[in-house]
Amino acid sequence: MELSGWFNGAATLLAGAVAGLVYWKSKRDEVRNAAAILLTDIRDAEAGLRSLKTMPSDYGAMTNVLVLPTSNWLKYKHLFVKKLDNDHLTAIDKFFETCSSIQAGLDSIAKVLDETILQKALEIQKRKIDDIFKPEVGFDKKIKEIEKMDYFFLPDWHKKKLQDINSPSATVLNTPAGEWLKKMANQKF
Repeated sequence: MELSGWFNGAATLLAGAVAGLVYWKSKRDEVRNAAAILLTDIRDAEAGLRSLKTMPSDYGAMTNVLVLPTSNWLKYKHLFVKKLDNDHLTAIDKFFETCSSIQAGLDSIAKVLDETILQKALEIQKRKIDDIFKPEVGFDKKIKEIEKMDYFFLPDWHKKKLQDINSPSATVLNTPAGEWLKKMANQKF
């Protein structure tokens, strides 16, 4: 009887050790996978920022650039709070905050652009109708006036959001925080 009691105890202890090992490995893999996902987000965001920096001031083209379509930082931040020192955590946090702000500015510009193009189209249509009822003013002259009009009015708020592109917090990949994330993801870049 003593042998079976000892065997049950050893089996329970072994099962507990295996369960603990599996739990520890899954947590380690979760951190590694989260770091890899965050590195991908950072690379994509920095590529979008580089694209915006080299782009001429064509707001229509800028709206096609995605700086941060999804931010996984808020989802995985809790995994790194105890592992990162405060400076690294702040640098990564500020980077994602800056990218989110720039993306919000781009989204707002796209919305304003769409609305103002519609307004311009309505103005063109109105002038065409006015031309029908006032034939003394030539249609060609009105079209030339319309072509001189700005395509859209861009409030200062949108421009200020895009100025964040040049801030020091608009890069993190080649900083110590970025190197730490690479190490956590077991990636050598």
